[in-house]
Amino acid sequence: MKYSVKNHKILLIIWILFPVICPNIYAKTLPIKYYDDQKGIDNTVITCQLRIGNGFLLVGTQNGIYFYDGIEFQRLGQEQGLPYSGNIQSLTIMGNGSLLIAYHDRMFAAANASIIDNPTKLRFRPLVGIQLIDDLARRIVRWRDGVLATNGFSLVFIKAEGSTVIGRPQPVEAVPGSAVPSDITAFSTYNDFLWLATRSGQVCRARGELKFLCVKTTGGIADEYWMTLAVKDNDTAITRSTRHFSIINLKNKTTTFTRLPYTEHRYDFYDHFLFLTWTPKGKLLTQRDDGLMDWDGKNWRRLFLPEEQANFPIITSLLFDQSQTIWIGTLGQGLARTLNYNSVENWGKQDGLTNDLVWSFTRPAANSPLWIGTDAGVDRLDSRIERIVPFRSGTTYTLASDQQGNLWLPEGAEVVTRLDLKDNTEHRFRLVHLNQIVPGHSNDMWFLTRQGIFHSDNQNPEIGPRLLEDLPQPSITGIVDDDNILWATQGQKIVEFKAPNQLISKSSKCFAPFFEPDAIITRNHKEIWIGGTSGIYRLIHQGNSLLSCEEITLPKESGTNIVAMLHDKRDWIWAGTDRGLSLFANGRWYVFDTNAGLPSNDVSQGGLYQDEDGSIWVGTSHGLSHICNPKAFLEKEPIRIFVGSAKLALLWQN
Repeated sequence: MKYSVKNHKILLIIWILFPVICPNIYAKTLPIKYYDDQKGIDNTVITCQLRIGNGFLLVGTQNGIYFYDGIEFQRLGQEQGLPYSGNIQSLTIMGNGSLLIAYHDRMFAAANASIIDNPTKLRFRPLVGIQLIDDLARRIVRWRDGVLATNGFSLVFIKAEGSTVIGRPQPVEAVPGSAVPSDITAFSTYNDFLWLATRSGQVCRARGELKFLCVKTTGGIADEYWMTLAVKDNDTAITRSTRHFSIINLKNKTTTFTRLPYTEHRYDFYDHFLFLTWTPKGKLLTQRDDGLMDWDGKNWRRLFLPEEQANFPIITSLLFDQSQTIWIGTLGQGLARTLNYNSVENWGKQDGLTNDLVWSFTRPAANSPLWIGTDAGVDRLDSRIERIVPFRSGTTYTLASDQQGNLWLPEGAEVVTRLDLKDNTEHRFRLVHLNQIVPGHSNDMWFLTRQGIFHSDNQNPEIGPRLLEDLPQPSITGIVDDDNILWATQGQKIVEFKAPNQLISKSSKCFAPFFEPDAIITRNHKEIWIGGTSGIYRLIHQGNSLLSCEEITLPKESGTNIVAMLHDKRDWIWAGTDRGLSLFANGRWYVFDTNAGLPSNDVSQGGLYQDEDGSIWVGTSHGLSHICNPKAFLEKEPIRIFVGSAKLALLWQN
């Protein structure tokens, strides 16, 4: 998105994603992509998921099972020996590689599922030998040399025999003097341990010959049962009901009982879908009434799903694949996949931002908050605790910090303010129609305005910015290079200026007639890149002489309206457009858009910022995006899954 400077009107575009909520929150938005009936899932009530060793994703629904081949979902059915329809409750792979599918009233197994190259080749047969209760919350979990499965409120054990044969279900029995609870509501396995939760509020653990040790959890929750259980280690487990959770440590013989935040009655009729899942970073992930939340051992933090996509569905299942992507099953809206999870995180108004239209960023000092300029005010984000706090109102399309740690920002259309963050003192200076604040590397600050280029020396802070007489024309964008020389645009002219008053050169015979520069970077002492209305130019200079000027060929997927540019520590060049991000790295171009996790393809003018840790912040018209790990982001982008016509194999291709 380009800030209007020709007519000098403040462009107020507010994209409302969620109702206004308390801004002092821990939250972020998960970028997601949905798969529904248009992608082959005829039934969009997802009940369970499983990724098998050959890379295929299996998805159970309220009416059948599907597999994902990397492009679309295909159904497994009567040709594979399964019923034409049926409510799938749970999926697992046994130790012998067989796939076990649990319906609400029966089970089916197929051999060699972990090595088969095409799921349509699977052949299932029903399990016999035990009368299964009609169970709409049946769960199966791999354990030892077989599988444990719920049968109402009891457990049965299904033993694998050989490489292809599944044994008959048998009741689970404890050693003499101990009994298997008969009112089981949740269970989990960890190493050789079996953990159970019961309707009576007990949590039990057994190993070996199944001698159970049980403790009564405190709290006494009425009309709530422990419906899911996660094991942290041999001695510690966590249980959850609709509105409470408990931590049980059998070694220390301690239990805690706590009210869950962000939960009321949304899952009262869907408590059999509740889960507790460990993330790759060791956090605990579960449902809240309107999305997801995670727990770091101390605090719960909300994770948002974009409202225009998710509309807060009931979340039924969750799976991490080998690339740490989260697959989210929903009730009626199909399957959602997070985009670049742990590489990209998004922040919007629902996460505490004053406004979703984000223009600019700065971090005045190491480990200090990130300051964010939006179309409705200035916010502070402490990245260590991920808390956004509003600072002041007013459109802030540019802000910057100087070498002394002061914050510079516009107030209205005629004032620029220097804020001393140490003592909160402010100095205001009249400066009309400010376009960009450009910090220097010493005491210099540059201000690009409609009236021309202004300069301020922080050694004389009371004087304020003064107009450079040699540069009275309007200036849109600029940057200071490693030699503390300002490079700025004035129309199609490129000016080179060294403080306090040395105009080095002007260059103008370079661009196409209708090209309007909007962004500029210096790559090294000889190379300048300039982006604008029709693409990017690369200028090579030596001293005061312009040696060459060439237009860069962008990939066809890239937008050509360049509104922001950034040269990072890796010698990568980022370009923000109205079609997402374009990145030049390792001698080639990459293009990222909402499919890679950005909240919007509409990057704001000047909306690129490199943080001290090398991560990249991107301002868009739908919020800000933090590319936490640019290298991982780059590695994930070109990966696509293709299906070969002969073997239906998974091929990873750049």
